[in-house]
Amino acid sequence: MKFVKAKLNNLPEGAWETFNKFLDESKMTLSKLSEDSGVTQKTLSNIKNHEEDFLKIEKKTLIKICLGLRLKSYFIFSLLKKAGMELNDCDIKDLQLMELLLYADDHIQNTPNEELIDTPIEKARRYIEENKLQISL
Repeated sequence: MKFVKAKLNNLPEGAWETFNKFLDESKMTLSKLSEDSGVTQKTLSNIKNHEEDFLKIEKKTLIKICLGLRLKSYFIFSLLKKAGMELNDCDIKDLQLMELLLYADDHIQNTPNEELIDTPIEKARRYIEENKLQISL
């Protein structure tokens, strides 16, 4: 628990800065992230380079990018909170997003350099379909 708390405490305060820290630390190219997240390379470039574009993205898009980056759920929840997109535990779709993110911790966390049969976004979509969740990515 101390490790997680220390990692979260060392993140920048702002959502855009935190996003860019995660992106830089991943060492992923925008092309690879686009493939793994299902978000276009143009969108990724815009939100990486322009805070105003980052602030306009939808919650679902940010979650797709986080899955592509293979972030642990506690980092995703922190980033969503900083971006003003906290998941609401009284909303069925948000609860299902939480379930998906917790599932991803154990099933989508291979490293970007590993050979993948499915991309992280494909694995997430299959989980959604198999479990008949009322969300889409």
